[in-house]
Amino acid sequence: MQDIVTFIDEAERAPNAEAIRKANRENPTMDDVCLKELGLHYKGRLYISKIVPEQVMVQRVHENKIRVIISMGFSMSPWARIESRLGNPELISYDLEDQETPEDITAMKRALPHIAKKIQECLLRGDNVLIHCYQGMSRSVTPVLYFISKMHNIPLLVALKHVKAKRPVICPKKAFLELCL
Repeated sequence: MQDIVTFIDEAERAPNAEAIRKANRENPTMDDVCLKELGLHYKGRLYISKIVPEQVMVQRVHENKIRVIISMGFSMSPWARIESRLGNPELISYDLEDQETPEDITAMKRALPHIAKKIQECLLRGDNVLIHCYQGMSRSVTPVLYFISKMHNIPLLVALKHVKAKRPVICPKKAFLELCL
């Protein structure tokens, strides 16, 4: 775990870290995790994003042929109001906080296996999946790391470096990372 913490700390202290965060605020992206580069071959693709304005979400969902949207940190999907404009994807919400309190860690621990299984089911049937949270930095990243490391026995540090290369803004909470070991 220490090598993982060191990697995150060094990335956060990197000279370009603030520029990356600023770019994420000004021009939020929907980043493809590129699972095939990890040797994982699914019919569908997995994307990570932050919450974006409705019109941007509609455009990106259509461009990337997203069929399943997993919202992390919302009691109900923020997209339900515009579901038909999105092409009626499957909307799933998890009301999880981005804090490292014992309650929040326990809630994340309970949710991770279910989210990872859902991601796998969707990708196997060829659906493109978007997982997002408010900033697209921690809550949305944790299930992706869990999915890669726990379900595919890829070392967490390898998974973390890969996802960070695809979405440089990520900075998952250390307590959440421990759940992925």
